[in-house]
Amino acid sequence: MQVCSICHGMDGNGVPPNFPRLAGQAVDYLVGQLENFRAQERSDPAGFEYMWGLSHRLSDPQIRGLAEYFAKQVAQRNAPVDAALMTQIAHHLSREEMQAVAGISRLFQTLRHRSTKRNSSFARPPTRSNDPSTGW
Repeated sequence: MQVCSICHGMDGNGVPPNFPRLAGQAVDYLVGQLENFRAQERSDPAGFEYMWGLSHRLSDPQIRGLAEYFAKQVAQRNAPVDAALMTQIAHHLSREEMQAVAGISRLFQTLRHRSTKRNSSFARPPTRSNDPSTGW
């Protein structure tokens, strides 16, 4: 599961644009894809580069378990991309570079949202007063 989360996210809503989101996909579809990777029947660049090596050790029950886990996850929309920024730099970048920039932009927005959400749930320590008796 940890290995999957690097590219696809723990909940199957990965941010990098070159890796598919797995959240909410049908179990049979996910099983079929993993079995095809394991059998080295998929030859797309990402499949060859990443999934062949990762999937060849997976057993049928592990594949089924991963597929069932990701199928139960809720698919989420992409974080919005800053269209004005994309327009300003579009004429300087190739298509692949634009896709990378869009992915990085979504990644930072997603991480900022998650960080804000996570940090708001913790109590903040009191402001430091330089009073040695308070420990702050």
